[in-house]
Amino acid sequence: MQFVTVIFAASIFYFTGKIDNRLCSYAVSMLLYWALLSAQILLLKGRGVSFSRSLLPMTAKGSGAMFSLAAFIPAILVFIAAFLPVIGRFDPPLFALALAIGFFNGIIEEIYWRGTAYRFAGLPAVIAGTLLFSVNHSAFLFLDFNYQGGAVNLIGGPLIMGTIWIAVARKTGTIRYCIIAHQLVNLFAFYSLFVSNIR
Repeated sequence: MQFVTVIFAASIFYFTGKIDNRLCSYAVSMLLYWALLSAQILLLKGRGVSFSRSLLPMTAKGSGAMFSLAAFIPAILVFIAAFLPVIGRFDPPLFALALAIGFFNGIIEEIYWRGTAYRFAGLPAVIAGTLLFSVNHSAFLFLDFNYQGGAVNLIGGPLIMGTIWIAVARKTGTIRYCIIAHQLVNLFAFYSLFVSNIR
């Protein structure tokens, strides 16, 4: 199912990338992408897959609690590499947009890409899902944006983050830390992207 998602996501971004207004192109792409993921989440839920269990427990215990901090390593690195260089060009509307997109995207992607994988999938499926999560980000190349670090960072970054987040989810038994870390990564990366390409 995740392979099909990558193909549909690429198609969505390819066609919406033709919209002249960059911000509109990005927003429409994300809304359609979220609709795609949400439809697949509902389809899985209809087949009896429970996502609420992937959100529980609220906190990890024992060694999982310390391991949960690893989820935030990507957020710290993206803050330093992408957000700090543009913080002097603060733009409240673009920050609010990045905050909104980052918030929803972090929830939807984590539920879809890691919500069931850490509990139900064996190691080969987890590896394939992490690779597909990474490749899925190549769809952003269809949009008329310049990405810091280019395609290598756009695809390689999610590969590293996805690997860390699935490890944290498997160790802690919850995706809550991954959702929060993903939201922070998105906020910092999207704000940098918008300030660098729209202002």
